Amino acid sequence: MRFLLFFISLFCFVIIFYHSQLFSSNYGYVGVTVCKECHGQDAIGNQYKIWAASPHARAFLVLGTERAKKIAESVNIADPKSNSKCLSCHATGGGSNALIISEGVGCEACHGPGEIYHKANIHVDYNSRENGYMRAVKHGMNPIIGIN
Repeated sequence: MRFLLFFISLFCFVIIFYHSQLFSSNYGYVGVTVCKECHGQDAIGNQYKIWAASPHARAFLVLGTERAKKIAESVNIADPKSNSKCLSCHATGGGSNALIISEGVGCEACHGPGEIYHKANIHVDYNSRENGYMRAVKHGMNPIIGIN
């Protein structure tokens, strides 16, 4: 009985550890331009266009406004556009990738770094949207729609 309990505990630990590693920062950010290649098409809802019109797309830009500078100054931050405390909310990945920082809060802020899962052969399944979604999750996409 103890062996079975030990084995079950070990199995659960391995699954939890594997899951946490899968959703860690082991993946790189690709930016909204890569997402736009597919998700900028009207035929599938043009999610890029919706994002581009949202406050998320301007999140980094507002850090250059006078209002942002005054707020930053009030908490002893010299430059909000380069401060990690500000960038943690105003830039995907907390500003860790200089190539995408100016995008503000892009797709990957919620969906996770898309280095692997952005590839169509990973997350597109014309026969089953759910299967495509699950493959993307297995390759680093954050599970956000409640399908387990």
